[in-house]
Amino acid sequence: MHRLSTHLLSLLVILPAILSPLSGCRGSTDYDVILRGGTLYDGSGESPVVADLAINSDTIAAIGDLSGATARMDLDVSGYAVSPGFINMLSWATTSLIADGRSMSDIVQGVTLEIFGEGWSEGPLNQSMKEEETQAQSLIKFDIDWTTLGEYLESLERRGISPNVASFVGATTVRIHEIGYDDRPPTPDELERMKALVRTAMEEGALGLGSSLIYAPAFYANTDELIELAKVAAEYDGMYISHMRSEGNQLLESLDELITISRQAGIRAEIYHLKAAGKENWSKLEQLLERIESVRAEGLEITADMYTYPAGATGLNAAMPPWVQEGGYGEWRRKLMDPQIQRPWMSFGSDAGSQIPEGNFLKTNPHPRAYGNFARLLGKYVREQQLIPLEEAIRRLTSLPAENLRIERRGKLLTGFFADITVFDPVTISDHATFKEPHQLSTGVEHVFVNGTAVLLRGEHTDARPGRFVRRARTEQ
Repeated sequence: MHRLSTHLLSLLVILPAILSPLSGCRGSTDYDVILRGGTLYDGSGESPVVADLAINSDTIAAIGDLSGATARMDLDVSGYAVSPGFINMLSWATTSLIADGRSMSDIVQGVTLEIFGEGWSEGPLNQSMKEEETQAQSLIKFDIDWTTLGEYLESLERRGISPNVASFVGATTVRIHEIGYDDRPPTPDELERMKALVRTAMEEGALGLGSSLIYAPAFYANTDELIELAKVAAEYDGMYISHMRSEGNQLLESLDELITISRQAGIRAEIYHLKAAGKENWSKLEQLLERIESVRAEGLEITADMYTYPAGATGLNAAMPPWVQEGGYGEWRRKLMDPQIQRPWMSFGSDAGSQIPEGNFLKTNPHPRAYGNFARLLGKYVREQQLIPLEEAIRRLTSLPAENLRIERRGKLLTGFFADITVFDPVTISDHATFKEPHQLSTGVEHVFVNGTAVLLRGEHTDARPGRFVRRARTEQ
């Protein structure tokens, strides 16, 4: 374990004196919550330290030796990993949170922030889109009492949800809003209205522009249309994030399109659930990664996310290209451990709703990633296969996506940051969902705090719903 830095220790000595006038008005306790003796992974990727952590209201108030302090809730977390709450880079909990705001399958994995907007977003909506979405509802039924994306996210907050939420504005959504489902480019006037819709969403706090070009009517959009929309998001330091036009036969060409959009719009870009689909395309994966590294070296900010499952119910070897597996499992493992195969710009998303194994949810057959994506990373790939260190896995679940998304005061364990915190047992954290029996909650997470409020305590959901609409950091225009 690394010792705390001199700077941090100095801060911790000074901090009680700074807080003492405030603590006087808190009655007989110094803090709302103290987590004692945990192994703190601060989200930076650096080695952990053993320390106490205190929470006041929605904020991390102190980190260090708090043996003389008292709190309303005092938890011994010695032996547990204490980390920032996990960020789900690709969530489809847009309607499941309306049905059940507890976000059970993700909360029990330590997820504290759900990111929406893979091409489709729940705003902006016109009247015909509202009617169409209402007619399409099946097991989950609800009134659409919003119009803009910001209004939708605010409505979730009012309904009461356990995790925080944020969203990209969907390129598909603004296209349907103005063009419907026609296979044609927008007229100049339509394009200007589409750009205005993106601008409104960005003003409301959207993270950027999301596309999903493998589906209709999204693939009717040409590259120039996407560039024009992305330019608007770039004005606000937003990100362009895309399910690319092809993940198979045209994989490399699709990457070139994403790079072109990034370069010409002057915008950061991310690839949703990066993969090479189909055995005949596995050999392209190395070229894809080399191309990304090349343009990153030029200064383009290109990142990616993935989910931790192969497409079918089989082993990871079925999704690995032959060049990785050459030489047997020992050589395969060595290659995956090599810092040159590992990509520090890869984060994680479930590409699923947040579910609960009861009621109408049991009438569906979701991908197991809805229940186990994050626990699988920490249990299978960190603990069992030792493919990456725990501190690096946590960085990719916390500070990496927070920084990519330009989200302030989240993603790290630092005083003054929001108290989104996950406490888990690295020895036992495990996923249990399978393709055959997906409705099984993961285990091993002990406590989860969202904005300073315990939503999971001793492995049990508290029914607290302190989740908020998280907006992109404001920039000067």
